[in-house]
Amino acid sequence: MAEWFYNKNGKDVGPLSNQEFLEKVKSGAISESTLVRKDNAKWVKAVTVGGLFDAVDRSKSKLVCPYCGGAMATTTGTCNQCYREVSVAIKTDNQVSQPVTRRKETVAEKLKASETFSEGYVEENERMRIVAFLYSIGAVMILPILALIFSQGGVGNIMVICLFIFMVLVLALAGFLHRRENKRDQQGY
Repeated sequence: MAEWFYNKNGKDVGPLSNQEFLEKVKSGAISESTLVRKDNAKWVKAVTVGGLFDAVDRSKSKLVCPYCGGAMATTTGTCNQCYREVSVAIKTDNQVSQPVTRRKETVAEKLKASETFSEGYVEENERMRIVAFLYSIGAVMILPILALIFSQGGVGNIMVICLFIFMVLVLALAGFLHRRENKRDQQGY
């Protein structure tokens, strides 16, 4: 177990347990400029002991962030330490609070993340279906039109030629839409 010492008016005070040492910091007997040491380490200013005064600040606070354990002034808002949006802060009743470990993702959160991914996927899937549909219709209709043109021995029928030109335009439009969507995706729109 760690033993703490602090220097008061040139005299060494200690050994103190972790809890006793923290109580001395809370009471103000140990300030940021007080020289302290742990076990047989060198004397350092108390402010250089990582997290010592943060722990005291958290223990004085009645409200803490449920994610990181940082002190909060109000029950809702943004945590000043982890910068997360907090809907409800935790009351500590002036006890030393331990930071809450990263909680596991709930099933609802996993489903929501899955839905968010699926929405983009469904939109992309819908676009691809439209393009594939246009190509299919064009291909299905252009083959009989070509057969009709060649079976009649030429291009004497104006209506057949107009249908052929229309189908070529539909295929060209589908190709253009498909290329435009690909270009947008590559540019990040």
